[in-house]
This record gives sequence, C-alpha cells and structure tokens, in this order.
Amino acid sequence: MARRTLAEYVDAVEHQLGNSPSAGVTSLQLVNDALRELCSVHAWKWRNGGPYTLDLTADQSYVELPADFGELNSLTYPGTLLKSMTPTTFAQLQRMRATEVLSPQYQYYYAINTGRIDDDFPEEGLSIQVIELYPTPTESVTDALTITYLRDVPDLELDADVPQIPLWLDHCLMLLVRAKAAVIEDDDPDSPSIQEYNRVFKQMIARDSRSQTRYGIMRGGLYPQADGLDPLYPSSIADPSDAP
Repeated sequence: MARRTLAEYVDAVEHQLGNSPSAGVTSLQLVNDALRELCSVHAWKWRNGGPYTLDLTADQSYVELPADFGELNSLTYPGTLLKSMTPTTFAQLQRMRATEVLSPQYQYYYAINTGRIDDDFPEEGLSIQVIELYPTPTESVTDALTITYLRDVPDLELDADVPQIPLWLDHCLMLLVRAKAAVIEDDDPDSPSIQEYNRVFKQMIARDSRSQTRYGIMRGGLYPQADGLDPLYPSSIADPSDAP
C-alpha cells in the first residue's frame, strides 16, 4: 500500500482551506507542526529506539545523545556489575561538581540536558542534547553506555518524503493536518476534522498498546502454579480481565 507523501499532506491543507494558508504559516510548516504534535502527544511504543551505545571520553563531563533522541527509557553501563548509573537532577549534579563530592569511580550520576546550543549553528536553537555526568570520566571507553529511548521523528522536506510513522497512523495524521488548518486559518475549534481526529486518535492509542500485551509476571503478583516459572525467563500471564 502506497504511503502518503508530503505533497499529499500539503494538498490536504489547501483543500481544507480552499487556498494556501495566509495566517503567517506555510502549508509545509503546518504539516510538520502536526507531525511533531502527533508524535509527542503520547509515548507511542513505535517510537522506541535502541539499544544504542555511547562512548565515554576522558576528561569530558558529558556524552552527546543521538540526533533523534526524544525521551530516555533506560541508561545502563553493561558488561559489569561494578558500574552503575544513578539519575539525578541537573541542579544536584551541578552542586556535586561545585563541591567536588567524592564519588566512587564505579558509580556515575547523570542528568539529561536538552538545552545546549551548537556554537557553529546558533540559528538552529537548542539543537544539542547530552547526558551530563559526575564524576568526569578519567579514561576513554568505547561503547561504555547503552541507552534505549523514544525517538523524535524527522521533519518532512521534499514532496516525496514519507513521515516516519506506522502505516496505520497515516489517516490520523491527515486528520490532524486538516484540523490544524481549520484552527489556525479559520479559528474553528469545532470543525468536523477536529472532532473526527479526536475520535480516531483514541482508537490509535488502543492500537498502539496492542503491539505487546504481555510483560511477564508482575513483581509480587500471583500466577497459576500449573504454569511454573522458568528460572531464566518468567512465564507471562494474561491480562486479569481474561481470567474466568
């Protein structure tokens, strides 16, 4: 099945309005605004990225994150039980640095900093995201850290570009594009496009949640004795609503 392209989403904007938008925004900007909103409004499972490995650099107190980093799921120092990663606030991390709090080299404290500007490209705004560390690594280590995260979806630029979202979400994006056009240009918060988007969006959240419905036995929970437990990987149980 052919995917909808940027050109088709732009056509939808102009079809909704009967013309190009005139409220200080282009059709391209409106489509990308809708794409960002759809991707960030919910912690979609399809946004899961990684595992991705990061290097530690000697005497450098931060590690740069992948360009498509959105939200952190997990951060580990794999391969050894002697290293641990402990999350903290950026303010607390700065206080630890300022007072030179003694910390064992097997433990790192970290905070995500999304507020860095690339000095070479300041016009791009806050474009660099990093993991701030304490203490500062004393040696360089390749593939030291492993992260999983929710990916950000890139903007569309060319007419043939296809949004990096699942096929089943294309219709929802099309509705949101039309809804945003109705609100921005016509100031109509009750347009049929908005009402239909709100209805379909709820269905898409349910669709996304069904990509994995079993997560193993809940810690401290009950399970049927007949199922037994695999010592390496615990058996999973159905949703409680499925019980007789």
